[in-house]
Amino acid sequence: MGSLFKYWWLSGVFLLLLNSSFAGRNEGISVEYQCIGGNDYEITVNLFRDCAEFTTTLPNLDVYFTSSCQTIGFVDINLDQSLEVSQLCPDSLPSSSCNGGSLPGVNLTVYRGVVNLPPCTDWQIIVAEQNRADVLNLSDPSNDSRIHVEAFLNNVDAPCNSSPQLGLLNLPFVCEDFDFFYNLSFSDPDGDSLSYALVPALTSTQADMPNSMTYEPGFTPSEPIPGIDFNSSTGQMNINAPDQGKFTVVVEVQEYRDGILIGVIHFDFNVIVIECAVPPPTPLPGTLDHISGGGYPLNDNTIGICPGDDFCLELDFSSTDPSVALTLSANIADQFPGSTFSQTGLNPATIEFCGSVPDDFSGGDFVVSAIDD
Repeated sequence: MGSLFKYWWLSGVFLLLLNSSFAGRNEGISVEYQCIGGNDYEITVNLFRDCAEFTTTLPNLDVYFTSSCQTIGFVDINLDQSLEVSQLCPDSLPSSSCNGGSLPGVNLTVYRGVVNLPPCTDWQIIVAEQNRADVLNLSDPSNDSRIHVEAFLNNVDAPCNSSPQLGLLNLPFVCEDFDFFYNLSFSDPDGDSLSYALVPALTSTQADMPNSMTYEPGFTPSEPIPGIDFNSSTGQMNINAPDQGKFTVVVEVQEYRDGILIGVIHFDFNVIVIECAVPPPTPLPGTLDHISGGGYPLNDNTIGICPGDDFCLELDFSSTDPSVALTLSANIADQFPGSTFSQTGLNPATIEFCGSVPDDFSGGDFVVSAIDD
């Protein structure tokens, strides 16, 4: 019996020069967990901040743990690493605000720690950080709201389960009035089924008492950016934003095993819409016609293939500016271990994938990144 796999693309630009009011404060938070044996879980918090308004990185972070079985309360987890993830051209990075310059800079601070969580169906793992960034789609009259982000764990029905893992550790910069394709590239280390939703942004004055943020008129949790198209099966976002500014988006990822909900994680992050002289790169129509081996195209982004078959396929991308060079990459090896990809050309550019489909493959997705250098 044949199986399906789909590719999704994210298009992007590395910024060269911007006149931006890129406000400081916290720009995004995600919380993940990974079982390391028994009831011990390594907790990972990814904290995105604007480099323009912070000067120090704290050595630890408070995370709150509670369930119907017991409340552990706050646990300090330690700083693991702090690095720059600014969406700038390489030769502009020295001029980012992370390095004392004027260009918009983003810092990713990662905290990790191990916590013992005895079996319970409804563990909550909560991070609530002060100073949510000022955005256009949320109402924050006092300008002091926290970012409240939660993860959930059911380690009764799924002992020693690990949560889905965020694949893209940056913030999206989107071109105003141009199509932008974005996928956060979540993957599950245990091979569980994932579903996605856009949900309300949360705030709190007390860790275990969250409240939904109020949305400005014209915005909702399911439409945080006007005209956003969101695929609940894959997490793919297609955006054509009509206005410049920052917009908060919250993605919920639910994890199922044998039809039972065993985990939930959230990523609260800002999409930054800017003016671009050149639109981001896009795939060329009909690009999936170039397939060899056992695969066959079903539509513009879906391929039918049988488990155990070998395959090669090509995808073509271009930019409207002929002087721009494109860089293509993909996470296809997450689905098909040992598969490879290579790029030929710069604009248009072609990415070729070759690999073998595992015998137990039942369908999945991979993401292609097309970056305008």
